[in-house]
Amino acid sequence: MKTKLKLILTIAFILIAIVNIKVYAENETFSIQEQTLNVKLNGTGILHYSGGEGTITWKSSNPSVATVEKGEIKGLKIGTATITATRGGETASCKVSVIYSSLNINSNKGKYTKEINLVMGVHETEILSTEIQDATSKKIENAQTTWSSSDTSIVTVDSNGKLQAKKQGTATITATSAGVSASCEVKVSSAPTHTDFTNAKYELGLNSSYGELRISNVESKKENSYYVIITKNNSKPELYKTSSGNFDKEKMSNTLLEGYCQENKDIIIKGDAITEAMESGQEMYLWMIEKVSLSNSWYDENGNVVISDTRFVEEAVKLSKKSPSIDSVIEFLLIHEDEYNPTRIGFNYPTVNENRKFTLKIGKVTDSGILSKINNNDNTGFTDLLSYAKTHDAVYNEKLTTTSKGEYKSDRKLFDGTKLLENDSYYYVYVNFDDENGKYYPVEGITLIQAYVGITYWDLLAYKPGEMKWNDANESLEQVKNEVQSEAPKQTNDKTIAKQSLPNTGANIIMITIAGTIIIIAGVISYKKYNKLKEIK
Repeated sequence: MKTKLKLILTIAFILIAIVNIKVYAENETFSIQEQTLNVKLNGTGILHYSGGEGTITWKSSNPSVATVEKGEIKGLKIGTATITATRGGETASCKVSVIYSSLNINSNKGKYTKEINLVMGVHETEILSTEIQDATSKKIENAQTTWSSSDTSIVTVDSNGKLQAKKQGTATITATSAGVSASCEVKVSSAPTHTDFTNAKYELGLNSSYGELRISNVESKKENSYYVIITKNNSKPELYKTSSGNFDKEKMSNTLLEGYCQENKDIIIKGDAITEAMESGQEMYLWMIEKVSLSNSWYDENGNVVISDTRFVEEAVKLSKKSPSIDSVIEFLLIHEDEYNPTRIGFNYPTVNENRKFTLKIGKVTDSGILSKINNNDNTGFTDLLSYAKTHDAVYNEKLTTTSKGEYKSDRKLFDGTKLLENDSYYYVYVNFDDENGKYYPVEGITLIQAYVGITYWDLLAYKPGEMKWNDANESLEQVKNEVQSEAPKQTNDKTIAKQSLPNTGANIIMITIAGTIIIIAGVISYKKYNKLKEIK
């Protein structure tokens, strides 16, 4: 009995539950779970529903934007559409927006930029772009994008993605298009500090056989780099650069000169290009370029990183040419003649142009006053020596032509020093370079030399100002001198040191002759007196 009762109660509970479920289902309202839904362009989305009973009818308010079938939506075009579902007399709806799949910001640095550097006064603007894709990863062309800046006092951005730096600082730039967006950080750095050349002074000169340009009255900076281009007219030269932003040395090797800063803030530029410009008869124009390292690098339109600011800081500055001092034109003169050794003449100026026509004049110096001035380091002695060379006879006076592009003129047979020169005598060496109808800047020079004449060898060695002795600055000169002395007759006096009496001037020869005559006469008289005394005894 009890068992039957339990079975009846169980069946009753089950029936009650079934009835309750049926009643609940019949009473639930039909609805769509999503009130709004974003569907990617050329992608799909699913709507979830519940309640009601019977067949569901689906409909899109804008089938060109989105279609729907059995709750599955396809995004066809950017826009919005309302999806409506009807079931058993009940309706439900969802607002669907068709959006892009992804958006990335591109800059000069490349794709997917997250950080951009701008520099005041150098790189203040840059144009950003976007790369937008659909659900199939297809790139969308001409998509409308909205740009915004988090701080327009630092950097602004227009509707075309163009950035404009306003002041130093950091701001966030955001790009938005059809439901997708991306952001990047923009850092604006302060402008680099360039040297002020407003009151600069430019001086051309010669130093160590090179043309030298000294720029003074400037506050140069050792951490900066300075370059100069010298032109013959005021047309602005082009700066050739490599893909990395550095100078193209192959294209600019003959024009671009690098300088260095001294402790006193002067900038020194030297090189053959300056010497060549100084020698030219044409005008000289200077273009100063300064390179300053940046605290933050940036990228140019070609995607090359730029780590410094390189710009013209002086343009078309006309330089005044200055003739070198007359005693600095000839570096030294060595004439050592035999069947094996050529004649070599060295010049401080000019040094870079070949086939220069010049006059070489060598003559004996008999003016002890000029020699004394030079011996006492009085440079007016060289001025006097120049006038002396132009007005006195020469043992050698010829028109020659340099035979190489460099410092030396070489010729096998110049003259026979054993016939033209007197041992231990002083000579001037005068050179005058022809301007060749304005092609070159005219220049002349003078130096003092002393001759050493052996049996078969002879040498002319130049004096430095204030040093009346053999010029031993060059080892080859010392070697030649030793070779000459080893084959010459032994002499009791040291010929390597100039005598305090400045030997072999005209006055010295006369004095020696008179002294010799007196000694001979005195000897004859003494001899006769001696014979008379001998007879008396």
